[in-house]
This record gives sequence, structure tokens and C-alpha cells, in this order.
Amino acid sequence: MDGCAIFYHCDVFKEIVKYEREFDSSLRVIGELQLIERERRDEAFQRRKQREADSSLRRVLEALEALQPQERDEAFQRLKKANVAHVVTLEKLESKGTCKGIQPRICVANTHIYSDPWSPDVKLFQVVDLITGLDKMAKTEIPMLVCGDFNSVPLSAPHQFITTRKLGNLPDTDQHSICLHLKPDHSLPLKSAYASSYNSDGVEEEQCKKFWSESGEPLFTHSTRHFQGTLDDIFYTDAMIKNFEETLATNRLATESLNTKLGEVHLELKEEKQRALLHCNGKL
Repeated sequence: MDGCAIFYHCDVFKEIVKYEREFDSSLRVIGELQLIERERRDEAFQRRKQREADSSLRRVLEALEALQPQERDEAFQRLKKANVAHVVTLEKLESKGTCKGIQPRICVANTHIYSDPWSPDVKLFQVVDLITGLDKMAKTEIPMLVCGDFNSVPLSAPHQFITTRKLGNLPDTDQHSICLHLKPDHSLPLKSAYASSYNSDGVEEEQCKKFWSESGEPLFTHSTRHFQGTLDDIFYTDAMIKNFEETLATNRLATESLNTKLGEVHLELKEEKQRALLHCNGKL
């Protein structure tokens, strides 16, 4: 079993809801269907697909249903990998500088995608599973941060799917075109934090040398004797930046208010000290 975690300041945020996504969970259901006699299997796929509320699982069912029985077995075995994603919605705690009522919320997702370099189709399948699952939350316009070890280089199919919202070049190893049968797209306006930093104003020339000009991504986030490149990334929605700016503005107002009060207290202490000195001088 794979694992990952999300840590947050409990004096700044509180947890509203969380869930763990096991990428092989939908395939377990399909594994049960695979045990049914071949003559009745297509009918079982149809029934399960019609009553399935989970849109991600329904997509997988439709994709595998399009394959021949033998191909379906092979694709099932290839995609069944125990990688996970962790998703949590956090709400900012009330403070003296914030208004009472509903506080700003953010959704944070962290994942570890399958690492085998010879299985880009599996990586894409898992990324599609994660992003289409998060896409359900798009209507809420909640600020979103999606990060993790994607084990996928910039401009690869998983990376392009996240940033362009559609499939680019499919992996050559996707022998059964399972990713094509998934027919994936999403509506999340996700941007790479690394690329945004590279393309922002004021980046020094020396700093730019640490990025690929074509993708705007770092030269590497992972380095070993056998490989050096960017496999990890941080993606965000514009609402995340807006939420951050509003939080900064709120904190700035709170700080200004605190500074004003401290100035008033300082002035009172100064006046009190002067009165005490006058009182002492009078006595002398």
C-alpha cells in the first residue's frame, strides 16, 4: 500500500472534510465483475454502470467495456496499482481580524503516482482518476491546490491533461487505448506554480537558468545517479491566489489595527509616566 500525507497549522485552519482516493478501488469492483462467467460478464458491466453514482468508476467501466474480453483482463491487471491520493478541505479559523460567519476555504490534494517509467499509461490513468474526481468540486469555485510526486515529466500526457484540461499525445505503451476510451476532460483551471514563477515579472536571469524555457518548469526536482528531471509539481487555481491575497489583506488590516492599538497603549503609558514624574517632582 502506498501512502502520503497533508500537514497544516491547526491554529490557522480546521478540517471540514477529507477523503482518501485509492486508485485501484474502482478496479477492485471490476475485478469482482471479472470473476463472473464470460457469457454473463457484459450484462453485469451494463447493470453496474447504470446504477453507479461514482462518475470516475463509471468512466472506467465504460472504458473497459469497450475492450474485448482478453484485452479487458490484460488492461485490468496492468492498471491495478495501489497508489493513493489524499484530499482535504480546510477552513480558516476565525480571528480578531476576520468577519464572523463563513470563513475562507481551500481544497488541498496530495498524491503519489505510480513510478514505473515503462508504464506512462498507468500514470495517466491515475492522474485522470484524481483530476476528474476533483472536478466535481469545480462548481463550488473553492480555491484548489493539487500537488505531489506525479512521476511524470513536463509536457508528458499527465502534465498536459492537468494544464490543458484535455488529452494530448497518448502514451505508446497504452496498447489497448484505455486512456482514449476514458474520454477524459475537466474544467479545473489549474496552473503550475513553478511555471507561473518562471513567467512572472522580476525573475532574475540567473534564476531563469534553473528552469526549462519551453515548459517553465525547474530543470529537476528529482536527482539520482540514473535520472535527473522534474517529477514533482504544484498546481493551483486562480481562486487560490485570490483567496491568498484576501487573506493577506485581512491580515494586513488586522496588523494595522493592532499597531494602532499598540500606539494608543504606548501613548497612554507615556502620559502615565509623565504624570508620575510630575507627581514625584511635586512631592520633592
